[in-house]
Amino acid sequence: MSKPLEKKRTCFNIEENILGQFKRICEREGVTMSSKVESLLRPYVLAHSPGNPQQRLDTTLAIGAPFKAETCQLCSSKPDFFGLKSGVWLGYCLLHWNGKKFKSWRAAKK
Repeated sequence: MSKPLEKKRTCFNIEENILGQFKRICEREGVTMSSKVESLLRPYVLAHSPGNPQQRLDTTLAIGAPFKAETCQLCSSKPDFFGLKSGVWLGYCLLHWNGKKFKSWRAAKK
């Protein structure tokens, strides 16, 4: 029989109203706040744990995400630039491009 994994006490800052609502929801559901936080964190950690731990995830997404947009977001022109927004590459033509609103961007390959 395997022994249970050791748990470690931790703390973090959260808005007071969110914490209060979270506590009431956990009480209503009959679960501890610790078990609920752990159950919410586990899928996130499993989904994001592969990859290079020395590189930020937004950088990894920016480098590895495929450019799927075949037309400009605002017209039917072929995209000249791609901007990363919420993990999705959006295509824009030269006329509609504004790189300032994107965290990461790339020029289209010619």
